[in-house]
Amino acid sequence: MKKLTKAEEEYYADLDRNMDIHVKKFKRQKLEEYSNGNIATLESELQTLTEELAAYDKGNVSDLEVNIEFKRVKLRVLTGILDESI
Repeated sequence: MKKLTKAEEEYYADLDRNMDIHVKKFKRQKLEEYSNGNIATLESELQTLTEELAAYDKGNVSDLEVNIEFKRVKLRVLTGILDESI
């Protein structure tokens, strides 16, 4: 695994400490995109997250646990937003 830069270390430490704030910010951004009609963009992002998480689950890719968890939460947020559009 690569050595993290100081900026990356700080980002992931902040993400770990303030996950709820990051999730709320992400959700606000995605709801705004949804309200602007960018559904295809959200669907594409959902597909990318699904593929990334599948790679983690298969052990093909490694990452910090906090980043994997954030991606899982982002997947749930996007799924919830897009499910409401059906």
